[in-house]
Amino acid sequence: MKDFAAVKRVKRHEFPYVYAKGKRLFHIVATLEDVPGALGSVLELLRKRVNLIGSVSYSLKGGEAIWSSFGESLSPVETEESLSRLIQSSNLTKEFEVHQSKDGLLVDGFHSGIQTETGESLVMLPREGLSHMFDQVVAEFGSGGELLLYNQGTLLGRDGAEVFIRMLGAEVAKSKVADLRPVFSASGWGIPTRLAENPPGTYTLMVEDCFECSSGHEVARTCSFLRGYFEGSGTAILGILIACEETKCRLRGDPHCEFVIGPKK
Repeated sequence: MKDFAAVKRVKRHEFPYVYAKGKRLFHIVATLEDVPGALGSVLELLRKRVNLIGSVSYSLKGGEAIWSSFGESLSPVETEESLSRLIQSSNLTKEFEVHQSKDGLLVDGFHSGIQTETGESLVMLPREGLSHMFDQVVAEFGSGGELLLYNQGTLLGRDGAEVFIRMLGAEVAKSKVADLRPVFSASGWGIPTRLAENPPGTYTLMVEDCFECSSGHEVARTCSFLRGYFEGSGTAILGILIACEETKCRLRGDPHCEFVIGPKK
């Protein structure tokens, strides 16, 4: 069986909306009984009628699950009503909605936000836009802007760490610090590719594709927000004061960002 090392890494696709000019698109949302085979039964009904573009499914409390998907009709005469009758024929479907696009644009009108499995509510922002916002803060306030970004990163890092501490327990969270690195990548913040201990107790973390550098070199600054984030999260999880220094940065022309993290002296 292949492991994740054998699969090429890609960015996860999210679908708050889709647009395909001239295409007959549908958004299908169904509440299913949360039992084995429920989703498969619905997909089997639809496989000859709709080419699915982007799907998500998750469990709810009370023995129910949600399946939401955008799809392109394989027939020029498919309608909301015909797909509704098809989905309704599954005895594992409890409630459902089908909406057709207008002029090729279809927006997810069902979901009211984004939430992780731990219950955190999230917002989705464009990486380059957020990096441009950081540029503007530093352009307006100079070194004071860098300090502001650092402080905000520290607060966010601490808050994020507390979620893992509540979920895993303090001791397990402390022992799993290195294992939590993929969360950073899966959240779109960058790709931590190396964690080396040198000297003992001090770690060098290399980050590829750091989101804070997405704007390029428009403003002379560094990754102050991430530096604060690593200090805040490390201090909260490890229970000791952590210091972080950025020794390489794409905003300074380096090929990647590099952070040296260790106990604060």
